[in-house]
Amino acid sequence: MRVPRYRGRSTPALDTHRRLAVLQRLFTDTSIELSDRVAGCLVLLYAQPLARIRTLTTADLDQRDDGTWIRLTRHHVPLPEPAGTLATTLAARARRNLNTMHNPSSPWLFPGRAAGHPVQAEQLGERLARLGITRVGRLGALNALVAEIPAPVLGQLIGYSPNIIAEHARAQGVDWATCAALKSRETNH
Repeated sequence: MRVPRYRGRSTPALDTHRRLAVLQRLFTDTSIELSDRVAGCLVLLYAQPLARIRTLTTADLDQRDDGTWIRLTRHHVPLPEPAGTLATTLAARARRNLNTMHNPSSPWLFPGRAAGHPVQAEQLGERLARLGITRVGRLGALNALVAEIPAPVLGQLIGYSPNIIAEHARAQGVDWATCAALKSRETNH
């Protein structure tokens, strides 16, 4: 018996201009809850799925001399400013659901209503969708990333299978196999 391989759905991606406009709003609009601003930045900067965002802990943030870094997988990636400041502020003093008797010392960056548990992905998704941050935005971020970073490296950094990233890059017309040869030619001319 042959089982057809899942190819994913063809969903439109948020274009770069609109993705950057939403990011700018997250960076500057203080009327948006801080946890939603940080989660939205992770979606629109690093194409992070909500199931992964919800499991981040305060220990996943690393303040260094060169800025704030966040561990999305085994590796840390830099959080550009002002996203880094937003994330460290969230971790230090502005997380949701900490005012209950059972949750004041929660390790989760995005604590849930139930003590000891992170926020539910569905709940976080509903809040972000009200801000216009959906799967379309995550795919827009992924498009931007595959155009800049080779698939195997990107997959390791943001927690995606290198094969999935390579397929996505091919679908976008990005061929990293010839990148080294092209770069070599550029520097020799």
